[in-house]
Amino acid sequence: MTLLLAALRCVRPIRAYVGVQFLLLPVARPVLVGAAALAGGGLLAGMTGWLVPAALALLACLVLVAGPLGLGRGATLRPHRADWSTFWRFALPRAASAAIDAGSMWVGVLLTSVLAGPADAGVFGAVGRYVLAGQLAMQGLRVAVSPQLSRLLGRGERAAAAAVHRQLTTWGLVLSWPVYLLLAVFALAFLQLFGPEFTAGVPAMTVLALAMLVNTGVGNVQSLLLMGGRSGLHLVATVAGLTVTVSLGLWLIPSYGATGAAVAWAAGIVTENLTAAGFARSVVRQPLFDAAMARAAVATVAGVGLAAGAGVLVGGRGLPGLAVALVVLLAGCVGMLTLPRVRAGIRGTMRQIRGGDNAAAAAGPPSASTRGR
Repeated sequence: MTLLLAALRCVRPIRAYVGVQFLLLPVARPVLVGAAALAGGGLLAGMTGWLVPAALALLACLVLVAGPLGLGRGATLRPHRADWSTFWRFALPRAASAAIDAGSMWVGVLLTSVLAGPADAGVFGAVGRYVLAGQLAMQGLRVAVSPQLSRLLGRGERAAAAAVHRQLTTWGLVLSWPVYLLLAVFALAFLQLFGPEFTAGVPAMTVLALAMLVNTGVGNVQSLLLMGGRSGLHLVATVAGLTVTVSLGLWLIPSYGATGAAVAWAAGIVTENLTAAGFARSVVRQPLFDAAMARAAVATVAGVGLAAGAGVLVGGRGLPGLAVALVVLLAGCVGMLTLPRVRAGIRGTMRQIRGGDNAAAAAGPPSASTRGR
């Protein structure tokens, strides 16, 4: 199912992938498991309800990919001898970098547990949950746009790929920076939800939230490298980030606990992203940043700053202040959506995400669909 979902993401519009991965599976599983529980079924019935949607997803993927792959019309799935070296040259570095990405936070948790104790490790783990949750917008954009970048880079259309990257980075910044700015300002409020003993992680939360501004600000440069076939350069960037994280962690955690772990991880995040951005710029050979992105960043910081300032003045940095800031920020967002140019920009970005052969045309000049922001 996983392999077929990957093929589906490449050969069909993104809505087909979303329909199977994010609608069929997550909707059918609780329905069937719940039905089994209500009917008095035991463990076997519950597991059957969990597995049946996977079988349905597998069949749906087979039907959807058979046509575009040419199965039954002379196409063969047997690889040629030259395919093996091509595959492994890409797959091995990517497997290593994926393992590093998956374990980046847990390395810090383990180091903190060993060097500072379980209490600091628990605080650092709670902080990491918030930081990773803030990446949802960028992850969604990455899933939607990666096949499009692969197609453009495969055709040698580097300017169009860079335009797509700039446009989606601008929107990713607009969606993600408010989350991290609020996490930085109202770290106390967010950590109070875990319990009073977790408020010791306020400095760690602030440091990591600011580091994530860099992560989201450079955009999905990792996707540019991977979709351009440069998994080796991606691995170099992840190894650089891991090296900085571990080195600084061994130095800072014994003295500063969770805060030291956060500083180490933040330095690793910045190192990895700036390294990947430099590699992506050399591969694409096109500008990855433009004036529209700068204007969006300034406007986002100003808007969130006003909302956060109002919250701090009225309710402090705790939960009351956060509530006020969220209300002010929500009112501002609703007001922005009433502007025709903003709505036009959103529609243009949605067309860009859907991609298709008109991707380059939809991107247009780098600022064409972002001037309304």
